[in-house]
Amino acid sequence: MRDLRQDDIDRRSLLRLGGGTAAALAVAPLASSAVAARRDPVAEGSLRKLADSKGLYCGTAVLASDLDRPEIRGALRADCNILVPEVEMKWGVVQHSPGGPLDFSAAEKIHRFAVANDMKLRGHALCWWNSQPAWAKEFFADKSARETGDYIQKYIHAVASHWRGRVVQWDVVNEPVGGEDRILDELLGPKMGDSFMDLAFETAADADPGALRVLNHDWIAQDMPYQQRQFDSTVRLIDRLMNRGVKIQCFGFEGHLMTAHGFMEAKWRRFCDDLTGMGLKLMITELDVDDAGTEGDIAHRDRESAALAGAVLDMMLSYPQCLGVLSWGVSDGQSWLRKEPGRARKDGKPQRPAPRDDRLKPKPIWQAIAKAIGNAPPRPA
Repeated sequence: MRDLRQDDIDRRSLLRLGGGTAAALAVAPLASSAVAARRDPVAEGSLRKLADSKGLYCGTAVLASDLDRPEIRGALRADCNILVPEVEMKWGVVQHSPGGPLDFSAAEKIHRFAVANDMKLRGHALCWWNSQPAWAKEFFADKSARETGDYIQKYIHAVASHWRGRVVQWDVVNEPVGGEDRILDELLGPKMGDSFMDLAFETAADADPGALRVLNHDWIAQDMPYQQRQFDSTVRLIDRLMNRGVKIQCFGFEGHLMTAHGFMEAKWRRFCDDLTGMGLKLMITELDVDDAGTEGDIAHRDRESAALAGAVLDMMLSYPQCLGVLSWGVSDGQSWLRKEPGRARKDGKPQRPAPRDDRLKPKPIWQAIAKAIGNAPPRPA
């Protein structure tokens, strides 16, 4: 998944790009009636009720087009107290020409659904190398670092101001580094180094101080050389940014997991300890499980996926500073892993990465989420 071209938005939508204040962070209050207290949210097929009872966020990424299907709307109502537009807030989608108007029509559709169903909304993403519009490379080619920074600042301020008071979190900077401290943004990095991240967080804080500001990253928690190198780069980046006083409030772990590799549990716990020790919140932002590394029947594959997801969720949700979990697609049929050619299983069978199956029935991953939420300590309202 590399350049996002403007004339390629519809295709990339199919690929499922992977994909504030204390008051703003509160979710629905505990049910007060005795009848509600006796209900079993898991038996009722509702992650939302379970998450609400713990003061946690639970949700998923969604495309505006998904909301046209009543069965998906029903699953969202059952599982989610928060939604994130999958592509509809990304730069390549909202700005079609240099300096041109911003188009939030598709994201507004998701926002209306969220409001109508008493759900919160996350913003994703203000600054991501893989969501830049097709015109950006040529437009910025002859711009100085200052001119580039001025444009990015204006853009981020306009977007965050448009959604001010309507989103509870922003992925301000998304997936910034690879291994060996390589900045992945080939547009901003060569001109500004990692200082574009300082600018992005500062601008987001100014435009919408009530939205929690998140640094979001992927593929850093599992035992494989690539992820270990990227993990080390991420640790060093966070240290640099925090030492500079960059206005980060939360670390978002995307949680794109692969059954082909183990979970670096001890190393990850030390990382979470360090993050929370710096005063940062935690959020699991894009959970799914690539099961291409597991052979066998569906039941076995689902068990392996659920065990891996459960280990990560149990650890992270045990931290009071962890605010909740979002999957990247409510069901297998909505997952980018079904559409990305490089993620296909060798046996030709479809991936099963999401909490619900193609018929929107809860799977073992769904049960793992429910169990981890059930075991998590309640968060203060």
